[in-house]
Amino acid sequence: VVVSCIFLVAAIFAIGVFIDSNAVTGADNQNVTVTLNVSNTEPTIYNVILDDTNDNPADQITLTPGGVREVLCNASASDPNGQADLINATASIYNFNTGFFAADHNLNHYTNSTCTETYDVSGTTNNRSIVCRFLVEYYADNATWQCNITVRDFGGSQLPARKVFLNSTATDNATINELIAINATRTRIDYGNFSVTETTNQENLNITNVGNVKTNYTVLGYGGINKTLGNAGN
Repeated sequence: VVVSCIFLVAAIFAIGVFIDSNAVTGADNQNVTVTLNVSNTEPTIYNVILDDTNDNPADQITLTPGGVREVLCNASASDPNGQADLINATASIYNFNTGFFAADHNLNHYTNSTCTETYDVSGTTNNRSIVCRFLVEYYADNATWQCNITVRDFGGSQLPARKVFLNSTATDNATINELIAINATRTRIDYGNFSVTETTNQENLNITNVGNVKTNYTVLGYGGINKTLGNAGN
């Protein structure tokens, strides 16, 4: 007697054990009971948005001169096992030319491994929105950036020691715009009162690039309101 059992399980996480310790003899037909425990399945990401906190214009990130800008990578996810099964996410944002696997660097690569900010989508039982936040420096590359986000859920056995995490990954692109900005250590230089025969002391003014574009600056100094009487220099 030959007994054949074929099981086809598509897109599910299956745990099952089949053991038959007794030989089948003396019968033309034998019924076999097989138990298949489908315990969990991975979530689905259906929307990823990489942007700053200003949605207009979309997919364009404007950095903050001399400071940091909050950049968000948001994802919407659905899990057949319910909203509570979606627990967190990890995400990286990076210059597209630098790539996902590069090390973190303020110029071109940031990682958030604890995106625990999740919100149930009202009116649904399976959907949640997940937020990953990044503080991006003002000098970060002006280029096309990508967010790679992985949403995780609980899966496998309900025993913590055997718990398996299931996940799904998706991406979205946005542009970090050119930021041309300078910072001057002073906005006014006052030399005081001097006669026509006197010479003032030297006064220094430092100008710093607080944007993400390499630039050359020309400084013009003049007295009164007549710029033609001034001297120009780099």
